[in-house]
Amino acid sequence: MSAREESKTLTKKVDSLRRHILKDGEIKVLAAHVRKSLGPAFSKVVDKFGLDIEDALRFQSLACRLTEARLSKGITPKDAATALKVAKYKLDYIEKASLSNINPEITLRYIEFLGLSNWFGRLKKANAELAGRLGLVP
Repeated sequence: MSAREESKTLTKKVDSLRRHILKDGEIKVLAAHVRKSLGPAFSKVVDKFGLDIEDALRFQSLACRLTEARLSKGITPKDAATALKVAKYKLDYIEKASLSNINPEITLRYIEFLGLSNWFGRLKKANAELAGRLGLVP
């Protein structure tokens, strides 16, 4: 298999994983692969800025599901922001998994607005510690 074919295959697998609630072991393996693939310079930057790859991977499935749900309903980011009476950039933070900018109240309202409360309950249960730190547990 050529490097290009390998890359395409890996991209498909990663895209598929983004939609799933991953188990702790899967998160740890994936985070290790990210660090290894991007090298020591990446790890230094991540560590310097206090970023947590595992947290980002855990939140990514929510961000992906929210984006997909919004698109499947034919709702633009601007329409969603208007309906929720929030600034569009705040929803962008959620959909882009910008964890340091996440507003818990808006995130929970957005989840409910898009009809993902049941799915989010499973995600929250699987990632209780992160959900607690982000303020997503009432």
